[in-house]
Amino acid sequence: MNARLETAMQHWRFVAPLLQPARNAQEYDDLVEALDAALDAGEQMKRIHSPS
Repeated sequence: MNARLETAMQHWRFVAPLLQPARNAQEYDDLVEALDAALDAGEQMKRIHSPS
């Protein structure tokens, strides 16, 4: 098994709930909030790791 797959498997229990479809408005709002946070973190990582 490759390292990337092993890492994904170790973190799957934390990621899996974010990949389930929302069943109601509250779950939808929670998923939108999680996606926004992930996108913000990705943008911050880009800024940190991009050449100046």
